[in-house]
Amino acid sequence: MTAALARPVAAAIPAVTRPDLLTGLALFGFPLAAVASAALGLPSTPISVMGRALVLGLSLMILLRPMRNGLWVTRSLQFWLLGLFWAVYLGRIAVALASEGGLSRSGTDYWSFALGACLIPMAALALAGPLPAPDRLCTALVRIGLAGCALALWLAEPMALSAHGAVSYAGRYALPALNPIFFGHFAASLTLLGYWAARNGLAGPMLALAALGVGLAGVMLSGSRGPVVALGGALVRADLARGGRALVLAALAMLPIGLLMLADPLALDRWFGVATIARFGSGLRLEDAAAVARTVSFAGAWQQFAAHPWLGDALEESRSGLYPHNLFLEALMTTGLVGATALVTALVALTGSLARLLRQPAAGWIAVLALQYGLAAQFSGSIYSATALWPLLGLVLSQGGRAGIGGHHAR
Repeated sequence: MTAALARPVAAAIPAVTRPDLLTGLALFGFPLAAVASAALGLPSTPISVMGRALVLGLSLMILLRPMRNGLWVTRSLQFWLLGLFWAVYLGRIAVALASEGGLSRSGTDYWSFALGACLIPMAALALAGPLPAPDRLCTALVRIGLAGCALALWLAEPMALSAHGAVSYAGRYALPALNPIFFGHFAASLTLLGYWAARNGLAGPMLALAALGVGLAGVMLSGSRGPVVALGGALVRADLARGGRALVLAALAMLPIGLLMLADPLALDRWFGVATIARFGSGLRLEDAAAVARTVSFAGAWQQFAAHPWLGDALEESRSGLYPHNLFLEALMTTGLVGATALVTALVALTGSLARLLRQPAAGWIAVLALQYGLAAQFSGSIYSATALWPLLGLVLSQGGRAGIGGHHAR
């Protein structure tokens, strides 16, 4: 039914651009919906639901059309290992919904996110074949992300202590439907796209610099630790693949700031009116409620896996009633050694594709964003809510495989 609703939209788009549109929606659909709802004063849920329906519809249309350019992916070990992991994980969802009570999300949420926003888009982008013009898509994403993030910065407001006093967002900026963590990851993606566009000449210098500046401002104002770590890790790995020159220049440019922070570690927080640096310190000292909750959920997830090592124990961590905020621990807890081994082996096997992609000026941004969201999945989010990571892994399969960039497929 969703595919039928999306057919008139997709029919008006040339077939080669459907993966482009699906990629853009998977990466920026949710944050742009949240920004649009805040700007228009509308509830975000209807816009988000329509966006997810469009993602699912486009994915189904890609899967239902001839896939001559992408069928070679089915011969790769990574494709089937990811499929095995998802089969076990979907089985866990089915068992949990049938037998576990008091889950934090409804069955509709679990199925719609896991299938409609993660697995099916990943399969569609993996089997669609290489993107026709990844360099132009990168430039388009920079423009769209810049407009969305700039508007988000304008509309964002500082958060305060939650109504029940359980979670402190003091010194962190967000929108009503875009919490500081999602805001930070959105801004980090824009920063990485701006970096890659500037490094490889995919956008004009003013556009790329604007994306870098607005993105870094968004990351800083979000006050979230995960986006900072994911941004830094992805940036270092990406630039090392290109020789590391930008890292050296950035280190020299930031030397005065580093010297200032040695004398006054919280100077940047006071200048910008945020709590980003302070939250790193409190997290390392386990004085932050979120950091303490993470350690509790990590320990609980590991204990549940240890009690049921082969196929896992449950869909949610029993102490917190949520996911453990770590991709690998959650895989062990929900799918046991069978699913987690398949996932880890697939990701290790994909490192070669990531390395090949990072050497490609036109398409390397895909690997950079996959690194960002892969790192982010170790600190926040869950398997079924990683709606950017799984589609990006599908793109890594199609773009970075042994036939992906070199054009060896039949066309």
